[in-house]
Amino acid sequence: MWARERAEIRRDESIMYVRGSILYDDGFGSRQYSSFCRVHSSTAFDGKGGFVDPEKPGYNYGS
Repeated sequence: MWARERAEIRRDESIMYVRGSILYDDGFGSRQYSSFCRVHSSTAFDGKGGFVDPEKPGYNYGS
């Protein structure tokens, strides 16, 4: 990631998100699936910035 891109994300001019899924077997031997999406917010965590739940739940970031 370039410095210009990082600066845009910090100023909330661009969106940075992380999407993923986890597939695992629980303690009872059953297969479990979980998906997640987090969006970077420059105002999160007392202005330090970080990844938070999306403001638009269900919005399909990145597609």
